[in-house]
Amino acid sequence: MEIVKQLKQIVIILLVFAVVNLCLLSFQSYQMTKYGRVVNFSGIVRGASQKLVKNELSNYPKDQEIEKINAIIQGLIKGDKTLDLPLVKNKIFQVKISIVQEKWTDLKA
Repeated sequence: MEIVKQLKQIVIILLVFAVVNLCLLSFQSYQMTKYGRVVNFSGIVRGASQKLVKNELSNYPKDQEIEKINAIIQGLIKGDKTLDLPLVKNKIFQVKISIVQEKWTDLKA
């Protein structure tokens, strides 16, 4: 009888560990999705700015693109709920995105 009781306790402990592991895995997956959006929007800024420069050189300006890039850069710096961008606390990223913002401001002028 004692062995059955010990087996039940072991099963319960393993079940608790499995549930905790599942919760942690879900949380990590959610975090990776958020940071994936940051990487994706960083790429959008790069591609959209290249396209905008090409259009400007062809005398085909697009003010909507400028506003879109402005909004994304601000979202990358401060976080943005409408774009579903988290505030990135990594100091290296913040320094680099600030440089992007400075260069973007120079390019617009």
